[in-house]
Amino acid sequence: MTSCRFHPDRRAVIWCEKFEYGYCQECVNACMACTDPALYCRHRTACIIWELCRREIKRRRQHDVNADVTGAKPCCPPLEELSDDPFENPLGTAARSVQSL
Repeated sequence: MTSCRFHPDRRAVIWCEKFEYGYCQECVNACMACTDPALYCRHRTACIIWELCRREIKRRRQHDVNADVTGAKPCCPPLEELSDDPFENPLGTAARSVQSL
């Protein structure tokens, strides 16, 4: 086998078929071996990495979703704070009329 992606001095004990990376036992134990668990992977049904780390990966994904929802900041100021000046707010009062719908 080859060396670990994150620890080049260590021998890889497992291989990612999709990205063609090797991972050492420490990376597998820490569930750091699945490079991008959110993307489609045609090898997933036969993936040893996914089988070993599925619960941890799903827990992290749920934690990230919860953090995004609870810690999200609004992307735009509230409509009450928008100016009617066309140079500052090109939508002007049109944005306020949408809010009243």
